[in-house]
Amino acid sequence: MYILLCEREEKKYNMEALYHQTHKMLQDVQNQLGYLERANTPEANHHLDVELQARIDQIVSNCERLELLVNKEPPSRRTTAKLRVDQLKYDCQHLQAAKRNVQHRRFIYYISCRYLKDTICRSLVSTV
Repeated sequence: MYILLCEREEKKYNMEALYHQTHKMLQDVQNQLGYLERANTPEANHHLDVELQARIDQIVSNCERLELLVNKEPPSRRTTAKLRVDQLKYDCQHLQAAKRNVQHRRFIYYISCRYLKDTICRSLVSTV
């Protein structure tokens, strides 16, 4: 009986630890999105983008693992554990959408800069 209780507590601890680790990673990525938006060079932008995508992939992987662990929870705690995991997944989806939004704004900025540069070059060439 004692061994079963210890195993349950260990599984609970693993799920709790993974949940808190994933939640912290999610908050870290949210904070890093500001750096991605303010990246000055395409190289820095690419480096941050790759790094953030790797972290997001890890968060998604952790959420999948948490979904499996939720089903191993006792019925009395399963509902609240499932709600917490679903909230993490929801937050992760919004984080991915925010990252895509930052990437899109960056792309529009580069395109508009390129268009402006081309327009200025053409106007200078035609006046000479």
